[in-house]
Formats: sequence, structure tokens, C-alpha cells
Amino acid sequence: MTDFLAEYAAFCDRHGRPDRVELMLCDLNAILRGKWLPGDDEVKLAEGGVRLPLSTYAPNIIGEEVEATGLGISVGDPDGKLFAVAGSLRPVPWASDGAKVAQVLVEMHDDSGEIAPHSPRRQLA
Repeated sequence: MTDFLAEYAAFCDRHGRPDRVELMLCDLNAILRGKWLPGDDEVKLAEGGVRLPLSTYAPNIIGEEVEATGLGISVGDPDGKLFAVAGSLRPVPWASDGAKVAQVLVEMHDDSGEIAPHSPRRQLA
């Protein structure tokens, strides 16, 4: 937790506190999925308080649920906890709405605390 908070504090010192942070997760099709987090909610991300369904990793190429993955509505679509990938926090100076924006890659952890088994980054490690 403290590693991301230290990285975030250094980012804010250098670039200013962002209005929002775009959390980006790569699915099995190499498509970035995610959500936006208010720029003052960094502790929530650091503590694993931001969640997404584990099925976010495994849609088909047009974003539909694939029942054969064993993820999704048929099994209750359990959530995983998002954690930032160290060193991936970056400013987004081209944000079109004029807001101060940052982006960070995230990984999803399952209830055991491990990186979710469907993570492409885990598969490639």
C-alpha cells in the first residue's frame, strides 16, 4: 500500500493532484478496460477498495460474457480488488475535457490476495 501512496505523492508533487485517475486493466484480448477514480481517492486504490468483476479479464472481442471461462453471471460474477502496477502512473496531458488526468495500469487480485489467474500479465510472467 505505502509504495503506491509514495509514488502518488511524488506524482502530485511533480504534476499536481489530478482531478481523476483512469484505472486501466488489460483483458485477454489486449483491450484496456477499467474505471475512473476521483483524484483524491488514492488510498482506496492502495488498500484494494476499488473492485471490478473478475469476468472483466475474459469477455469476447466485442465485450460479451464467455460462459466457457467459468466467469460471469452464471457463477455470481465475483469481484476482484484492483491494485496499481508499480511505476505505471502517468499524466494524460491530452485529456479533451480540460481536466487534470492521470492513468495507471492495474492488476486484479482474487480473494486469496494473488493476482487473478486470468490476468494476461500473470500468464506472461
